[in-house]
Amino acid sequence: QAFREGYGNVGPMLIWLNLVSKDQVDDLYNKWHESKADLISAPASKPWRLYEFTAKDIDGNLFRVFYDFSRDEQAEIAGGEGEQNL
Repeated sequence: QAFREGYGNVGPMLIWLNLVSKDQVDDLYNKWHESKADLISAPASKPWRLYEFTAKDIDGNLFRVFYDFSRDEQAEIAGGEGEQNL
């Protein structure tokens, strides 16, 4: 923290990692779990349409790792509409 103070970016900070699938979220969670990372929450689907978990590093910075599954729902709707218009 003393090192970062001179650069004006003293934490803690929140970093968002937007991944491309639920599987990627699960894979990263499992890797971090195996490495004994400080995991605040396990991956879960939230009402705000994110599949996410949160981890913390030794400086107290939080990592919110997520996948926006509303994209899946939009693709299903678009696919369904396309079939109806055939």
